[in-house]
Amino acid sequence: MTVYANNQDVAVGRNRSKGIMAYASDPRVLKTIGPNGERMEEAIHLKDGEVMNMYFTPSGKTVTQSSFITPKGWRKVPEVDTERRFYPTAEYVHDKKNPYYAPPPVEYSKDRLMVKEDEENIASIVAKVQREWEVNGSFNNQTTAYLAERLMVHYRETGKARLAIIGYDNSHDFAEKFAQAMKDLLPALNIDIIDANEFIVDPDVRALTKDDVVLVVSKSGATFP
Repeated sequence: MTVYANNQDVAVGRNRSKGIMAYASDPRVLKTIGPNGERMEEAIHLKDGEVMNMYFTPSGKTVTQSSFITPKGWRKVPEVDTERRFYPTAEYVHDKKNPYYAPPPVEYSKDRLMVKEDEENIASIVAKVQREWEVNGSFNNQTTAYLAERLMVHYRETGKARLAIIGYDNSHDFAEKFAQAMKDLLPALNIDIIDANEFIVDPDVRALTKDDVVLVVSKSGATFP
């Protein structure tokens, strides 16, 4: 199996004893992915621009080949370094971190730990997002302005505005947190959180109308209810 991470979260899982492997945007999906509910024993998060080729040999050995695209071309990663980045999926239980599981230290790059590198990157990422909000014409700026405009139009025309937020699984949890933040800012706004799967089964339960403003949420950018 060959997987390429290009501006998208990708996790690769494997079960050596069963001889199966899979990939997903949400690593928690890999816990139970096989046709008979087999679990992926281990998983790895691919970095942006990383290509991984993984396969089982006839003798049962797992081979992982990883490379990164750089301005100077492709850079191969030693297999031993790639293997160090795999972690047991038992770290997560019911979509939450298992407090009783203490994973061993994992090397993210040659001399630095994954957590340390992430901590150093967070500040620059947050600053970049903040700048995008402030730039007229940016994607974040345009979508936010359009959402606010649609809500105001419906409020002026009907005297009320209903915002329906649709998501499922991890995106549904994220939608609930987003809705709570919106309610804190706009207490009078009528917000309805809708599970996409439930809506498909019985759309009439939520009774959406043409006057409702619908926001579809995908936390990873890969799911589409």
